[in-house]
Amino acid sequence: MFKLLIIIFILVVLYLLLKSRKHRTPSNVIHIASIGKDLYLSTHAALRIKERGVSVKRLKEMLESKKSKAGMQSNGRIRVTDGKITAVLALNANDLVLVTVFKNGKSHNR
Repeated sequence: MFKLLIIIFILVVLYLLLKSRKHRTPSNVIHIASIGKDLYLSTHAALRIKERGVSVKRLKEMLESKKSKAGMQSNGRIRVTDGKITAVLALNANDLVLVTVFKNGKSHNR
């Protein structure tokens, strides 16, 4: 009986840990249908979207477009662009995270 209680306790703790890790608000998640994954916006990316006037709709269109080009940066991040806007993505465990976004031709850090 004691072993069963310990197992149940461990399962509950694991469930709560995994649930809290996956807890995201809809405002910081974009579903990218073309790859079947959710893209989580980092705090920095959310600020840059607003600051640089890139709509979430436009960002999603660019990420799903077959005309967009993707490449791997030397730091392991993924750069996706359609020539007008560029998004930098990172893999964090199994999550895809938007690191930053900018309009091409504008001043930005690389």
